[in-house]
Amino acid sequence: LERERYRLLVEDLREGYVELEKGRVVYANQAMLSLLGSSLSEISNKEFARLFPKSLQEGVAEMLDALSRREVCVWHEELVMLDETGRDVHVDVKFRTNHMAGDGGSVVGVCREVTDRDILWDRLVRAEKLALMGEMTAGIAHELNNKLTPILGFVELLRMNDPAPDNAVRIDAIHAAALAAREIVKPLLSFVRKSGDKVRDVDMKRLIDSSLSMVLASFSASSVKVEKYFHADAPMVRVDAVQIEQVLINIFKNALEAMGSQGTLIVECMELDGEVVVRIGDTGPGIPKEIRERIFKPFFTTKGRGRGTGLGLSICKDIIHKHGGNIWLKTEPTGTTFIITLPSAAESGLRVSGGTDENDGRSGGVQANRQMRSMLVVDDEKEIGRMIGEIFASEFRVDHVSDGRRALERLCRRRYDIIISDIRMPVMDGMEFYEALRSSLPRYTDRLVFITGAASAPEVCAFFKETGVPHLAKPFKIEQLVEMVDSVAGAAPQRMAA
Repeated sequence: LERERYRLLVEDLREGYVELEKGRVVYANQAMLSLLGSSLSEISNKEFARLFPKSLQEGVAEMLDALSRREVCVWHEELVMLDETGRDVHVDVKFRTNHMAGDGGSVVGVCREVTDRDILWDRLVRAEKLALMGEMTAGIAHELNNKLTPILGFVELLRMNDPAPDNAVRIDAIHAAALAAREIVKPLLSFVRKSGDKVRDVDMKRLIDSSLSMVLASFSASSVKVEKYFHADAPMVRVDAVQIEQVLINIFKNALEAMGSQGTLIVECMELDGEVVVRIGDTGPGIPKEIRERIFKPFFTTKGRGRGTGLGLSICKDIIHKHGGNIWLKTEPTGTTFIITLPSAAESGLRVSGGTDENDGRSGGVQANRQMRSMLVVDDEKEIGRMIGEIFASEFRVDHVSDGRRALERLCRRRYDIIISDIRMPVMDGMEFYEALRSSLPRYTDRLVFITGAASAPEVCAFFKETGVPHLAKPFKIEQLVEMVDSVAGAAPQRMAA
C-alpha cells in the first residue's frame, strides 16, 4: 500500500522521475516519458546511459554504477539528453540511492528540463557576476600599476648610476620581475574594459602575446611547453581588439585544459593571400568524432556542472564571423588545432616596429643643459612624486601635492612651467582638476601631462579623447616621461610670460 501511494505521488510530479536497477530503466513517470517523447515500453529495461550522447555515456554509466554500489550518495549534474528523434534536451538531473529498495542496487532520479528562460536567467546572473569581477579586476590592476610605477622608475635611476657588477645583476632581476608583472596587468586591463566596438588597426602578434601571457599566468603550475612561429613582418588586422582577445583567451584556455599539466601548445601567425591566419594547436587527446560538429553550438559543453556554460566557442565563432573571418578546427587523437582567418587591414603595407615599450635597455638619461624651471606633481602616491622629483632634479624645481585641490591652492601662490597629474585621487581627481584649471587658470591647460593607472577606464578614455591632453599609462619608462615633458614644456616660456 505504501509503495502504491509513493507511485501515485511521483506520477503527479511535474519533473521527470525514473527508477533504475543495475543502470537499466524499470520505471518512469509520465513527465519523464514526455520529456523523451517515448512510451514506457520503449525505454523499459533500456540502459539509462544510452539516453545521452555518446560522449557522455561512459561518464553517466560510471556515476550510476557508483550510486548503485553506494560509493556516492547523490549525483547532481546539468547535462544533455537525447529524445527519440535525437534532439538535444538540456536537463538538470539529480540521482540518489533508492533506500526503499534495500541493498539491491536500485537508483532513483529526477530530471528537470532546463528551459530557454532558465538558460537566459543563468546567463544574466553570470553576466552580472562577470561585470562585478571586471570592476574589481580593473581596480586591482589600477592599484598594481600605481605600485609598479615607482619600482620601475627607481630601478631605471639605479641603472643610470652604473652600479657595481653584483648590484647590477640584482637590479636587472628586479627590473625583469617588475616588467613581467606589468605584462600580466596590461592584458587584464585590456580584457575587462568595456568594448564600444572600437575597430582599429591592430598588430595580431601583439594580441596573441598579450592573450597568451594572461592565460599562462593562471596556469602557472603547468609544465606545458609553448612554441610560437610568427612569420616575417607583423600582420595587421582591423578589429575590435578586446573581442579578438576574448576569442584567443578562450581557445588558449581550452587547449591548456585539454592537455593538463603536460604537452605542447603551438601558435602560428602568418599573412596569406590578403588574410591573417592564426593556428592554435595542442597535443591533447583530441575531440571525439561524435561531438565535433556540435562544438560551436550554443550551450554545448563537455565540462561538468559549474565548469562551463557551453557559450565560449559559440561566442568565439560569432565574433570572428562579425569581423568577416572564419574559424574551424582539425582534430585527431594526437591533438586539436583551431584555425582562425581574418581579413588583413586596409593599410596592409603598414608594419609595427619595436617601440620604447619593448625596449628594456638602459635609458640614455635626462638632459641636464636646460635652465632650471618649476614642476608641480599632483599624485596621491608619495613614491611616485619622489621618483619624478629625482628624474627631473637637474632641470626642474619639483613640488609635490596629493590631490587637485591642493594643486589649485599651490598654483594660486606660485607659477609653474609644467604640471604632471594623476587621474584617480582623493578630494579632487584629475578630471575635476582639469575642469577647475580651464575655468579659473586656463593658461595651465596646455602645461599639463596626465599619468594614470586607469587609462583604459571608459570615462578616462572619453576624457582624454575630448580634451586631447597628453597622457601616459602607468607604469611608464623614464624615457617616455622625459620625451613627453620635453614636448609639452619646450614652448612654454613665451606663453607663460603673457
